[in-house]
Amino acid sequence: MEPITLALLAVGASVTYIIKVAIKNYNTAQQLRDIINKHTNYIDATYEPHGNDLQMAAACTESLNRNFKGEDILSCWNKMSIDERKQKVIILTKEAASIMGVEVNNIVFDESTTRYGSYSPNGTIYFSEPFLACDSQGEIIRTIYHELKHGTQEKAIQAGTNNPYGYDTPTLVVWVENNLKYENGDQDFLFYYGQQIEVDARGFAQSVFQG
Repeated sequence: MEPITLALLAVGASVTYIIKVAIKNYNTAQQLRDIINKHTNYIDATYEPHGNDLQMAAACTESLNRNFKGEDILSCWNKMSIDERKQKVIILTKEAASIMGVEVNNIVFDESTTRYGSYSPNGTIYFSEPFLACDSQGEIIRTIYHELKHGTQEKAIQAGTNNPYGYDTPTLVVWVENNLKYENGDQDFLFYYGQQIEVDARGFAQSVFQG
């Protein structure tokens, strides 16, 4: 498999520059997503489910719809207070973690303004309270499944070919290689966005949200 950098180079330096400049001038979750959508949709087109991902996503979608009682998710989300959103995120995270077989023993809402959330292999998952407060597009909900997907990646890598998700060896190799040269976005946001483990996590989360 060719490195993802080959695909990224096709975009050109001008787009990379546009994104970097734009990010410096926009500080809300929705504006950031608008920038990402405009310039990098081609990257998400490379997402392919692996192993048991389709079944896992379907179960997470069922949980999501049940917790919103089958109503329009964004409509309900945008009527919630911050505390109500937090409680919903906690419930959804615990259910998704159980479905996905990922350990979560601590859910933290922090003050980060540089990322929606993150997952630590020690079982702690973080969500940005500032982004949660201004989120009108359900980005924090997507982040639940995005970060937990990173948890399945890590668990599968540790387990190898006997992993419980049915991920094959070529997939694991790509993820291991990606981890060895992982870019967190501080130096090159476009490269960060196109990394295979990020494409996988983002694609999985979107498949849950869209049902």
